[in-house]
Amino acid sequence: MQSLSKLSKDARSKLFSSIGPGKGGGGPGRDGGRDTGKDTGKDKFTGPGVNKFSQRQTRVLRWVMKFNTFNGSDYRRQLAGLGAILAFPQADGGYIVYRDLNQKPIKGEVEDIASIKRIFWVDEKKDSIRSLAEAMDVPVPDGPIIAFFPEKLEAELLRKELKFKNKKEEDIKETHFKIRLVGGSYVPEVVDQF
Repeated sequence: MQSLSKLSKDARSKLFSSIGPGKGGGGPGRDGGRDTGKDTGKDKFTGPGVNKFSQRQTRVLRWVMKFNTFNGSDYRRQLAGLGAILAFPQADGGYIVYRDLNQKPIKGEVEDIASIKRIFWVDEKKDSIRSLAEAMDVPVPDGPIIAFFPEKLEAELLRKELKFKNKKEEDIKETHFKIRLVGGSYVPEVVDQF
């Protein structure tokens, strides 16, 4: 939440809308809601007819990713190994998006972050952002960066989270993952859960 608060209100809105509730089963309802209902009320954050967080949105709020990096090049390798897409903020409020982190020289394009329908993680640490930007040979942004992760990784994180203490998703408040190098690949590992 603290990292998200460093983003503009517009950026937060776009990010959460991109992974928000889908269309429901009848009428204008969403997430299986009928008539004007917004959800089915099965999740602790939701209730019949109330527009709250989707499962994917709660995952973004609940999951903490911890990277242990030596330098910007190592950070870049880990993000690339996880299939991340990076969005660097621009002075005009837009974002330059880097989709292939292994590409040299790396190429980015201005994109609407609302079109990237992936879970995300925000890095607000100035030192790690600076070293990553230098390793990518791109301008250091003035503000937090956003790392978007593929659905395959989201499914893996969820599977490992549920297996860690055999809890249901709605009974977990926070899960911490550490990224480790295992057999030449970067993999997430659950290290703590509340």
